[in-house]
Amino acid sequence: MYRRGNRKFNATKTKVDGILFDSKMEAAEYVRLKKLERAGAIQDLELQPRFVLLRSFNVLTNKTKNGKSKQGTMIYTPDFSYYQGMEFVVLETKGFADTAFKLHKKLLLSQMDKFEVDCFIESTANGIYEYRLDKRK
Repeated sequence: MYRRGNRKFNATKTKVDGILFDSKMEAAEYVRLKKLERAGAIQDLELQPRFVLLRSFNVLTNKTKNGKSKQGTMIYTPDFSYYQGMEFVVLETKGFADTAFKLHKKLLLSQMDKFEVDCFIESTANGIYEYRLDKRK
């Protein structure tokens, strides 16, 4: 159990360009990606893009008056996404891959039908999890 005010992974919030990042690692990755974008090596850098992993749905139940229980939409928000040539890259900075992250990764990949997922690459250098998906024709 965590006491109020403690951070889950002992990360230090860091501000860069007026943006507050959850960790020094994420802030450093942002600085690196901005340099690449300015140099033209990557395009369309997006911070905290949102991906719908599972749409909302109703479950039949005897616990409510109408006999239904609505389950909300599941959204995955990685740290960054961008294009590098014909590759769409989703990037997550983590000290380690926790259970929730592993589940989000699998659900994200299941939604990527517009990409050739057989070209999927996972790079885990220094806590940076990168997913490269080749764009379909």
